[in-house]
Amino acid sequence: FRQFGEVLSCSVVTDKHTGKPKGYAFVEFESIEALGKARKNAMGWKFKKRRIIVDIERGRTIPGWKPRRLGGGLGTTRSSEG
Repeated sequence: FRQFGEVLSCSVVTDKHTGKPKGYAFVEFESIEALGKARKNAMGWKFKKRRIIVDIERGRTIPGWKPRRLGGGLGTTRSSEG
């Protein structure tokens, strides 16, 4: 992801019992511009036969953000049934 901008950190998530990678990671960029480039250009790339999905961590970066399961989320593509 360095080709999109300065990478501050990268953490590969592993299974706590086996130590094997779970198939996803977190990459922190120095700038929002680098994040935008990564989202635009890396989305859908293949790495070791797995498709890359680039998204934004919203819980700590967007004030007032609530996940969909708590009544927040983006858009109205899914509706709750109750």
